[in-house]
Amino acid sequence: MSKVKGLRILASTLVALAAGAGALVPRSAQAANKLVIGISTDAGYPARAIEVIGVYQKAKTNPNVKVIEQNADNDSSKQIQQIKSMVDQGVNAIVVCAVDMNAIKTALDYAQQKKVIVTLYDRFVDHPAVKFVGGYDSYNDGVMSGEAIKGFNDGKEHVVFELVGNLADTNALARRDGFHKITDTLPNLKVVQIQTDWSTDKALSGMENALQKYPDVWAIFNASSHMDGSITTALKEAGRLKKRGEPGHVVLVSLGGEPPGMQTALDGYTDVFMVIPFDEMGGQVYDAIVKLASGQQPASDKYYCKTFPVKGEDVEKRKEEIFAWKYRDMLSK
Repeated sequence: MSKVKGLRILASTLVALAAGAGALVPRSAQAANKLVIGISTDAGYPARAIEVIGVYQKAKTNPNVKVIEQNADNDSSKQIQQIKSMVDQGVNAIVVCAVDMNAIKTALDYAQQKKVIVTLYDRFVDHPAVKFVGGYDSYNDGVMSGEAIKGFNDGKEHVVFELVGNLADTNALARRDGFHKITDTLPNLKVVQIQTDWSTDKALSGMENALQKYPDVWAIFNASSHMDGSITTALKEAGRLKKRGEPGHVVLVSLGGEPPGMQTALDGYTDVFMVIPFDEMGGQVYDAIVKLASGQQPASDKYYCKTFPVKGEDVEKRKEEIFAWKYRDMLSK
């Protein structure tokens, strides 16, 4: 973990900024050398804790930084109220993973009016208040996943299930579009989309329904590996759950790195595990907030985690690279 610079010079820097003619002083100036960061997360997925772990780890190195967090339980109205409440409580910066990329704009408007630094993690929102985004190159992740499916293509007619995420989430849309950039060029493959809204229950019922119509499914692309348990459950119910190398095995390409995906891969059912190093994100967001609070600009206004593929047969020996394994003790609590 890189050592974070302290905020000792924050007060003097902000005073200088305030003294500038017509300067718009961010709320951080009013807080002198104190910095309060509010995290607004969409839901309590295991990945969410890891995405912001860097914020907490770096904040612990500086006594002048405080972090508070609110979980919206996938309720956009609740999230809007939580963000407004944190702003009213006096946070200097917010870090937001939006339930809905459109509904959240009301809350971001409010934060902007109060001169609160607005950053995002995981999900992009098109709003002028946003100063930094820590997230994924989801389109490229979809392309990589499509290429992985293509690598198993034998030219025969096949059905592929695609588990699609929440269509109010830019990551879901980008992963879908990137995946289809590749699969749409393969006329022998029929892609059947299963809408999940990122829900494991919807993923399970969608898989069950799709398997009734297409019992001979050849491959599956899962846009978020937290739903891998739903896939294996449905395949088992249909008598189609086979490990790699066994007759009748259904090719599985899973994107993410969450514990269900990790277990599915270790159990021998995953062909390619597209691992996103979620734990890179929070530290980058934190560093950007510190710079913005001191009147500086980050070198870039975004950071993309660098997804990498792990073949199913290599998961055991590469497990230390996967966040679900590295943070297994914390995630099991």
